[in-house]
Amino acid sequence: MRQGDAHLKENRLNLNHLDLTDKQLIAVSLVFYGGLKKMRAARVMKISPQDLTEHIQAGLKKIRRSL
Repeated sequence: MRQGDAHLKENRLNLNHLDLTDKQLIAVSLVFYGGLKKMRAARVMKISPQDLTEHIQAGLKKIRRSL
């Protein structure tokens, strides 16, 4: 997460209208909003930590663009 993304947690967002993939939505929800550690979230999603990071980055990029 970039330091400038902290404000995204404060805003109420409707994630359904952001065109996130299912994996992006789950990754962002678990880590960014849910507070899970990346390793735990990757295990839950059954993906590698690197893949999880890529889904989070792509999801946050879409969220930033929508604001």
